[in-house]
Amino acid sequence: MKVLAIFLILAFFGYLEAAETDKMINCYYHVRSFKRFGVGKFVPENIDPFSCTHISFAFFGINETGLFKDPNKEINLEHDFIRRTIHLKFKNPKLKIYAVLGGEKEKGQTFSEMAASFELRQKFIDSTATFLQRHAFDGLDFRWLYPGFYGALADRYNYAALVKQFKETFDLLKLDFGITVSGNASYAEKWYDVPLLVKYVDFINVISYNFTNGDLAVYDSPLYGEGEANANASISFWLESGAPASLLNMGISLVGHAFLVEDKYKGKPNSPSFGMYWTGRITYKYNYWGYVDACQFASEMSNQAQFVFDTSLGASYMLVSKKIWMSYHTPRTIEMKIDYVLERGLKGIMVWSLEYDDFLGRCGEKFHLVQFASRKLDKRYQCSSGRCCRISQQLMAMCYREYVHDDGTTIV
Repeated sequence: MKVLAIFLILAFFGYLEAAETDKMINCYYHVRSFKRFGVGKFVPENIDPFSCTHISFAFFGINETGLFKDPNKEINLEHDFIRRTIHLKFKNPKLKIYAVLGGEKEKGQTFSEMAASFELRQKFIDSTATFLQRHAFDGLDFRWLYPGFYGALADRYNYAALVKQFKETFDLLKLDFGITVSGNASYAEKWYDVPLLVKYVDFINVISYNFTNGDLAVYDSPLYGEGEANANASISFWLESGAPASLLNMGISLVGHAFLVEDKYKGKPNSPSFGMYWTGRITYKYNYWGYVDACQFASEMSNQAQFVFDTSLGASYMLVSKKIWMSYHTPRTIEMKIDYVLERGLKGIMVWSLEYDDFLGRCGEKFHLVQFASRKLDKRYQCSSGRCCRISQQLMAMCYREYVHDDGTTIV
């Protein structure tokens, strides 16, 4: 990626400012990313407060008695991460910061038991609101992903009742409230009462990614495709079920996955896999390849790699040494998804997660994928064919080359 405008000039003329957009750019930040090794350590000061309209601070949870809890309490107290994150609003007063309640490590059974009673729901909501107000959060992103997973048939009704109660309480306190939901359409149809839910939320983050499995080398988050394993199917379910487009955020993951494939399959998508390829040096989590690692790996292995962008599916992969197959987001896949958001009139995007972008600037611009998405949604920019230009009052164009090659990679 080549930045055609010089950063220092942009800073001098005041270009370090919030995006002018009516879209939501909801960027997750996982507090435990500070535990990475060496330069991979990610802390609140690494966050660019201007490219996102909202920061979602992950994660908080529920304790065994059904009340709000901070599972990272000792870490947050020792390092003051909450205050340091909230202080980003001093740099960008337009920025909103939400607490994320839930996630994969929270026990769905505890949520289910709490949601079964009006009184228990209200105690949980009140304890949550108290914490948010004490720490000056602007709202809550409620992430109970899988109601019904533990076999409680009443979860569909109780989840909707909990959401309604949350919204009614938070409106009185002037706190925003939204939900993050599964991108699996079949699951969503069974467990989400869409017509009721949409009455009581400010936004809905749809997890329209993570469609991989360990048996096949498949795209993690294609825009299109057959069946339900694509972002379009995830979003279309909610639209067809009565959700207004103006409530929906398309989930975009900055995490890729790599598989080991046999040479005889020639690296084609959906080839049988005989294992996962470990991880990158920064991400350092089994079969997690943040863009911060994937873009550097692509550059280092460019002489041994084949890069493919599938225009019909809106997905990218690289094949390295004929045996390592990696599905990951490139600037061009980001471009197609943002175009989809604009064409469908969606509320915006949810980005998982800032610490997986190229926050070190090893492949060019820092946070390039998030920055590109932000420019695409910024009314001051005109973007076309991999180039975004901002036109100033003096009609001087400040332009960014977002990707170099047709496959969407940024290596030169």
